[in-house]
Amino acid sequence: MTISILARYVDRRHVSDYGFSLSPTWTVDVIAGTGLGILLVGIAFGVASQRGTITIVETLSSGAFDSFVVGMGVAVAGWVLVGFWEETLFRGVFITNAAEGLAARGLPPSFVLIGAWASSSAVYGAFHGPLGSQPDGVGLVYALAMTAVMGGLFGLAYVLSGELAFPIGLHVGINFAEVTLFFGEPGGVIASLLRVERTATASAVQFQSLDPMVIFPVFLLGYVAVVGWFYRRGRTLSIAVLSDSSDPHRPASQER
Repeated sequence: MTISILARYVDRRHVSDYGFSLSPTWTVDVIAGTGLGILLVGIAFGVASQRGTITIVETLSSGAFDSFVVGMGVAVAGWVLVGFWEETLFRGVFITNAAEGLAARGLPPSFVLIGAWASSSAVYGAFHGPLGSQPDGVGLVYALAMTAVMGGLFGLAYVLSGELAFPIGLHVGINFAEVTLFFGEPGGVIASLLRVERTATASAVQFQSLDPMVIFPVFLLGYVAVVGWFYRRGRTLSIAVLSDSSDPHRPASQER
C-alpha cells in the first residue's frame, strides 16, 4: 500500500517500474537468488565452525512458538515480507530515483549507476548497521562497512537486471539462512534450526559481521556469482531510468 501510494503520487510511475516485470524469468531469478543467499550463509557457517569461532548452543529451537514447524512457517513468511519491502525501498525506489537525479545532471551512465548503487548501499548499511542491528562486540565502522557491502550485493543484482527478482530472493535467502537456519540468536523468539554464539565472547552472531577471514571470501563469492548469473543470461547494466532521464516524471514502462 505504501509503495503504491509513493509510486503513484510522488514518483508518478507504476509499481512495476521498480522491477516487478513478473514473468517466468522473474520467477527463476527469485529462486536463484534465494538459493545463492542460503548457500552463502551456509558456507560462512561451515568455515566459521571449522575455524572454531562459533559454538552451537541449541538445536531445533521453536523460539516463542509451541511448535517448531509453525515457528519456521511464520519465520519464512516474515522473511519474504521483509525481502519484498526492503528491496523495493532500498533498491527499487532508492536506486531508481538516485539514478534519475544523477542522470538529470548530465553524468555518464556508468557514473550514474555507480553513484546510485553506492549511495543505496551506504544508506542500507547505516540503517542496518549502527542504527539497526549492530551486534555486541563488533566495531561500529566494521558493522557499517560490512552491512553496506551486503547491501551492495543486493544492489548489484538490481543494476545488472533492472528487476527486483534476484535481489528479493537473495535477501530472503540470506535472512532465512542466517536467523532461521544457521545463526539463530541464543534465547531468540524466532524459530531456528541452530542457535549459535561467538566462542570468544558468548555473544550473538551476525552473518555480515563475521570475522574478515570468513566473510570477505564469502562476499567475494557472492559478487562473482551474481555477475556470472546475469552474464550467462545475457543481462547487462540496465536501470531503465537511464533511458528516460530527459523527463523524470514519465513512467519508465513507456521506455521499455
